[in-house]
Amino acid sequence: MPSSRVQVVRRLAVLSAMAFVAYGGWAAWANHTHGASAALRAFLVQGTSSAFTTSVMGGAIERLRRPLGTSLGAKLLASCIATLAGGLCHVTHDGLEPGGARELLAQLG
Repeated sequence: MPSSRVQVVRRLAVLSAMAFVAYGGWAAWANHTHGASAALRAFLVQGTSSAFTTSVMGGAIERLRRPLGTSLGAKLLASCIATLAGGLCHVTHDGLEPGGARELLAQLG
């Protein structure tokens, strides 16, 4: 039985909130030696970025899953397509930054 829109939105909201807290908390802990202000800023910036990315990628997976079906193969295909699209966005962004392509290649090699 396909998920209703409310269930999908609820699931994405919970996952995004978890990403906000988990990755924001990690960033705050990583920056706690720089003071409370830096830790709070890191928490908010990383948490917001992670929540946004999670909601976009999760939404893409949910959207792709419907026309592909509910089999395990369809779910894996939807996840792979969304993940590859996200990776392509990151590579494109890094390549467009001044010196970004050089840094990206240095990290890969």
